[in-house]
Amino acid sequence: MPLNEILQRIEEETRKEEENIIREARSKADAILNEATKKSEIIFDQFNRKAKEDVENIRREKISSLTLEGRNLVEKEIEKIERKYEDRLRTEIEEFKKTEEYKKFLIRAVESSWKKLGPGSVVYVNPQDADKVKGSNIPVTVITKDIDPIGGVIVTSGDGKIFIDSTLSEIMKERREKILKIARSYIR
Repeated sequence: MPLNEILQRIEEETRKEEENIIREARSKADAILNEATKKSEIIFDQFNRKAKEDVENIRREKISSLTLEGRNLVEKEIEKIERKYEDRLRTEIEEFKKTEEYKKFLIRAVESSWKKLGPGSVVYVNPQDADKVKGSNIPVTVITKDIDPIGGVIVTSGDGKIFIDSTLSEIMKERREKILKIARSYIR
């Protein structure tokens, strides 16, 4: 075989081997690229999902925080209204206590309580209101005692086990609770 043919054959085999190596390298490169693309898509999907979860958590936290802040502001306003109501009510009560209607209120409270508690009932009343209660024809024992700075009476059964609180503070408290319940029902 002449040298030329041998060189040509070697060159041909080398070229074929180069083509095979290049084809295998391209195939491996394509496989690596496909695998890298799949992995990057998985990583991107995970990152995207995590980002959405984080955004949703932050959104919920903000809404929760703003809701709480709003409720606190409303609660402060209700407290302001409550203080104004109590101040105004105390002023009106002080004026009411100077009237004949206050005496009638005390006597009605004692009569109503006596009917529920029966004979032997004891009436506790502030010293400044004692004369107003003693003037009634109800058979009760009247004891003067500082029971409520605002006024009213407390009537107990003869054995002291049952009592009816008709103090103005208690009446104010009951009314206040009703008003606050109504006010808060509008918040929710």
